[in-house]
Amino acid sequence: MSINFKVTPKFNPTKPEDPPRYYARVVTAGKRLTTDQFCEQIADISTVSTIDVKAVLNAFRHVIPIRMREGWRLNIVDLFDIYPSVSGSGSDTAEDFNVGEHVDRIKVNVTVKKQLHDAVRNAELEKATWLEPKEEEAEGEKKASAGK
Repeated sequence: MSINFKVTPKFNPTKPEDPPRYYARVVTAGKRLTTDQFCEQIADISTVSTIDVKAVLNAFRHVIPIRMREGWRLNIVDLFDIYPSVSGSGSDTAEDFNVGEHVDRIKVNVTVKKQLHDAVRNAELEKATWLEPKEEEAEGEKKASAGK
């Protein structure tokens, strides 16, 4: 198995006259694993049924939001952590800090663990040649970038 990528041109919007630079971009075209497929794959390599796997995943959907609202950091099978964080502005003193004034939003962060990082980092890359941009597409992207 490999990760497919395509080469895409990117134009500098501040210098539209410059030629594009080309970058790799991951292509997931047609590669979407449904929940049912995911459950079947897990069931195939374990002692539980597809229905059991689906029941556990449904429980995740219920428990994760509850624990997140309680401020927990959740380690999901040593693949990643999910945890809440906040962003906003500071106050001059701790006494002046007001949640309504200084917290703009509550976010969900995901930190990928080493095992998953290593698995992806060591994957093979394969150029998806059937998705190469045509010259007219590259020119259209240049014009669109210049108009922004």
